Amino acid sequence: MKWFILAISLAGLAPSPVRAHGYVAPANVTIAVDTGGGDPGFQTIVYVQNVTTGATASYAIAPHSKPFIAYIAEPGTYVFYGRLVEAMDDYFFGSTGAKSRSTPVLRPLLALDIELGKEYQVLINDRSVKLPEKGKPVTVPWRR
Repeated sequence: MKWFILAISLAGLAPSPVRAHGYVAPANVTIAVDTGGGDPGFQTIVYVQNVTTGATASYAIAPHSKPFIAYIAEPGTYVFYGRLVEAMDDYFFGSTGAKSRSTPVLRPLLALDIELGKEYQVLINDRSVKLPEKGKPVTVPWRR
């Protein structure tokens, strides 16, 4: 019993659990898609793209699904966007930080500086964006 209490006491002195035993936990990014009705009304492919390297991950989102968590294992600056499966070239959305999609102004994508072990929230809801080319460094307008 004494060893157990000592182990628990020493555990409190250990570095953050995110870096325990050399392991660094990925960043958790909660992503919500709003295509107009408060959720993704259609099947959507969501993309998470590193601005510098162009590394791109994709996630298939069912119609009317709740926000989901994407795990990002490499720190860096990322943009977030989505395309509807039914009409990929006609309907696409990006994360610009805008609260409403009503203003038809071209906005740059909002890029987040992602650090491992941290949590972030992203809303993809703005159709006024230019989308980057997947797998390549981002050259379309973006901002931090």
